[in-house]
Amino acid sequence: MSVSGEKKRLLPKAISFDIYGTIIDWEGGTIEWYQKFMDRHHITHVSAKEIESAWEKLQFEYIRNYRPFRQVLMDTFEKTAWYYGFQYDQDDVISFADEMAKMKAFPDSAEGMQQIRDLGIKVCALSNVDNDIITESFRHEGIVMDAIVTAEDVKCYKPHYEGFLKSQEVMGCTADEMHHAAFGFKYDCVPGNALGYTTVWIRRGDMLRDAFDLEDVCVGDLKTYAAYLRGLKAIDEENGFHY
Repeated sequence: MSVSGEKKRLLPKAISFDIYGTIIDWEGGTIEWYQKFMDRHHITHVSAKEIESAWEKLQFEYIRNYRPFRQVLMDTFEKTAWYYGFQYDQDDVISFADEMAKMKAFPDSAEGMQQIRDLGIKVCALSNVDNDIITESFRHEGIVMDAIVTAEDVKCYKPHYEGFLKSQEVMGCTADEMHHAAFGFKYDCVPGNALGYTTVWIRRGDMLRDAFDLEDVCVGDLKTYAAYLRGLKAIDEENGFHY
């Protein structure tokens, strides 16, 4: 690569991506599962969306200490059920833990990711799950990544830094050469900012920031993000960068 003057390359060399909520519709899939659970058990006094929101908050606190994510799912399902006074059985516990690997990607995910990779950018999944869960998700949704780093690999969960540092290692890049893209503000954008990434908030739906930090870039989906990156590449080429 050659460069004229002191202009800085804008296109990242690599991007780490949150997966569940960013690529895979985690919130929608969880709400759908809870609605089926409620219908099966004739629960009508609370909405599936309210339960999902309460469960996510509990799950975020529960992952401060590492345990396999399948165990996290089972434990936090039961704790949420106890909180609401729901009746459930062991089949419900297992079904909830199994559901994450079955969730569908957002419609733009596979194509948008390929458009990003076509720009010559390396991409790495950085996810708070077990390896078998993400492998199955990528298999049935056709998502292709250059590398995968999970909580199982580093034995801790975002927003702890270990996964971010591991992704830098496997990508062969420093944080200032990378973007970190995610829907989860407290899980991803806050630690990404602290570590010096360009943070990209993939704002799915009408979600709000759940922290006081601000992202560097905000887009609504992966295809829009790919278009933004194509613009950065065009500016770089005008400035004398060659890939």
